[in-house]
Amino acid sequence: MAKTPQILDFIDHLTLDRFIHDFAAATGIAVDINDQDGHPVAAYRHFYGFCRKIRSTAEGLKRCYQSNARVGRKAAHARQPVLDRCHAGLMLMAAPIIVDGYHLGSIVGGQFHSHPPSPAEVETMLQNTNDLGLAPACLAKQYLAMVTVPPAKHMAACEILKLMAVYIEEIARKHPLPAKAGRNSQAERLVERVEPLQHHLLENTGERPEHTRLLPTADLPDTIQAACQLINTNYGRKIKLKDMARAAHLSPAYFCRLFKQCTGMSPTAYLTRVRLQAAMEMLRHSNLAIGKIAKQTGFSTPNYLSNVFRAQMGMSPLAYRKSFARSEPVPPTGLPRQSPCGEKKHCNGATRTGLLD
Repeated sequence: MAKTPQILDFIDHLTLDRFIHDFAAATGIAVDINDQDGHPVAAYRHFYGFCRKIRSTAEGLKRCYQSNARVGRKAAHARQPVLDRCHAGLMLMAAPIIVDGYHLGSIVGGQFHSHPPSPAEVETMLQNTNDLGLAPACLAKQYLAMVTVPPAKHMAACEILKLMAVYIEEIARKHPLPAKAGRNSQAERLVERVEPLQHHLLENTGERPEHTRLLPTADLPDTIQAACQLINTNYGRKIKLKDMARAAHLSPAYFCRLFKQCTGMSPTAYLTRVRLQAAMEMLRHSNLAIGKIAKQTGFSTPNYLSNVFRAQMGMSPLAYRKSFARSEPVPPTGLPRQSPCGEKKHCNGATRTGLLD
């Protein structure tokens, strides 16, 4: 029996993560790339505090997946982006990914309000989520804090999702290969697609993308934010697990569990991701030698940087730099922008960027 095609057969995981992060930074709207059953194929989590609270329960997570699957099926049936509401009453948008008549999955954006919610709408939400066993007062406060996206902006965001879905479809048709076998050019081309899409958003809404938030977060506990801050500002130095735990004022074992629960990845994986993103920025925007980039971004040796880079990107750092070569001179200095964690307070003492976590 032939294997059922999956999105990751054609696009590598890291490239999808890059699009998810950049879309969120440009629009303020969380986005997931899901299979037909509504399950995300890219592991990084980007949700507001309300959605994180709902997904902290098994039944709530199940309903969220069902909402994603439903809006994805509607989009596939219509063969174009559609708007819908999730089980809690928030807005969702979805663009289908269809190849040769087969629905691979969908790009789903949300969740947000289309208008400031009324008291009646808050009460309806509380009734719909009453059986999840969550504190109503905090849930209502987080629900009211969800972003309100005006029609002009969410329609422009829908268009971006449509363009990206079509682009993934084109790659799938032209490169019917496993991601590891032919992903180099796909990754390069998909990453190159992000900036024009952000310009498209700017033209349609007048809002400028916030490039400084490469890994936006919105509802992490203060302890985890402290560890993120340590990593974000010191990734070029040697950072041990005990250093991160000390910054969070937690034991190493509990810190690891809490960090993964809140972010979807281990502390060391997050540190490697931040370092890799820093290296990618420097490769694109400086003339520094690979050895100097490795040293400035915290990789112990150039070979280690190359090994990590190949494992994640499917190409060497030099090949990546060449793919973004420019005709004009590139300044040799300047560290990349790093601000994955925000600093505004949220209702439960956690932090909030105004985007997503």
